Amino acid sequence: MIQTKMSEGGRVVIPAEIREKMGLKAGDTLYWEFVDGEARLSTRRTRIVRKPWCGNLSRRGYLWSMN
Repeated sequence: MIQTKMSEGGRVVIPAEIREKMGLKAGDTLYWEFVDGEARLSTRRTRIVRKPWCGNLSRRGYLWSMN
């Protein structure tokens, strides 16, 4: 688990390891949702790749690609 701190104005730096695994680049649009007491981060690409019928399933039954 990686720990970060929130700065003034609610800014949080996404650690390099996470950015690399998610394929994030400057200017990417990120989506946040609050589920079961946790904040979840996704991208448009991972939201499109979610499929309700195959792969490793999350609690919601979708495939999340973090390659």
